[in-house]
Amino acid sequence: GEEAEASVGVLLQAQRQNPGDFWLNYELGKSFSKQDNHLEGLGFTRAALAIRPKSLGALMALAAASSSAKRYEDAAAIYRSVVKQNPRLVEAHTELASVATSLEQWDEAIAAYRAVLELEPQNVEVRASMGIAHRSAGHYQEAIETCQKAVELDPQSAYAYLCLGQVLTGFSRVSLYQYQIDQTAEQAFDRAIELDPTNARAYYYRGWLKF
Repeated sequence: GEEAEASVGVLLQAQRQNPGDFWLNYELGKSFSKQDNHLEGLGFTRAALAIRPKSLGALMALAAASSSAKRYEDAAAIYRSVVKQNPRLVEAHTELASVATSLEQWDEAIAAYRAVLELEPQNVEVRASMGIAHRSAGHYQEAIETCQKAVELDPQSAYAYLCLGQVLTGFSRVSLYQYQIDQTAEQAFDRAIELDPTNARAYYYRGWLKF
């Protein structure tokens, strides 16, 4: 909005007077990225990083700006660098999983999700997302078990049921019996909708099953 543009204008004016100021470049990079002005965002974030090459915050901001600009390979490389420096930074592992998913690099996405779960074993959303990555990689048994575990951890998670429905989609009842699953994709989507009546994706996938 106008207020955000005015704020950027003030930052730009200050940065012109102090081009070597880390925080001005850093904040401008974030501000432009939020406004979907990705090239400007990347430019100022790189300038901040040039001033403080070891800043994990600037590296994370550069990776985020690269991802927003759909430069997923660049973003992935930066996130790998961050987790190498700080293996306990959950956000970096989570974002690496996200860009790896965008690149359809399922093994790396799964490894990144596992790294998060080692740090946060109760993270239901990450566990459910890992189930989707397993499904995409063709690891059907692992996909089902992972999403079932997510549902067990939080039976009130609409997202966990949404992911369970997605990994169960395409399986016949006979196949589900072989996997010792007593729930169908339809039932999982219905439960996701029951928990979150505004869940558009659950409605979409539930409707898709009818065709």
